[in-house]
Amino acid sequence: MTPGPHGASVRPGSASGFGLLAIHLEAAAGFRIRHGDAVAMDLALSATVAMLLRLISPADCERIVVTIEAIGLPIASSLLSPELCSSALDDAVKHRGGRLNLPLPSAIGEARFVTSRADLPLQVLEEALAILGERAAAQAASRRQSFMSGASESASGISSRSNMPRTSSRANHRVSMTSLGSGATSSG
Repeated sequence: MTPGPHGASVRPGSASGFGLLAIHLEAAAGFRIRHGDAVAMDLALSATVAMLLRLISPADCERIVVTIEAIGLPIASSLLSPELCSSALDDAVKHRGGRLNLPLPSAIGEARFVTSRADLPLQVLEEALAILGERAAAQAASRRQSFMSGASESASGISSRSNMPRTSSRANHRVSMTSLGSGATSSG
């Protein structure tokens, strides 16, 4: 175990332990949030917390969050509050022998464990949630603006896409999974 930035107790670890908050978020939503969405929000939050604790570079944090957004998964929810996060972290400490052992990314594909609950103050959680909430709100506003622009173009008959055939973006789509090492292909 080595002291991390701001004196936090951190130790090297595996990135396979992400998802601590996902089940708490799912439960808070009455299990109406899909598990993958909850995990995506947890990953975005973990990366942002790690950046604020200076465990990961802002560029790597951005890369993680942009990837989550690019594949269409959410990065924030009004249900993911500082109180819910604190409760989940306190619950983890109870079930982990008094240690937090929270995995946070320290680089792409690498993690460090924050071992003490005291090393993750409420202010850091609040700031991380605010950053992600503002980002998600800006994206939603941008999508609404794009939608409204497209709707007004279609209504006035000047859409540059009006003469294009309509096809599903998922129609006849094949993705090779060989680059991921599985050797399989999937179609959807």
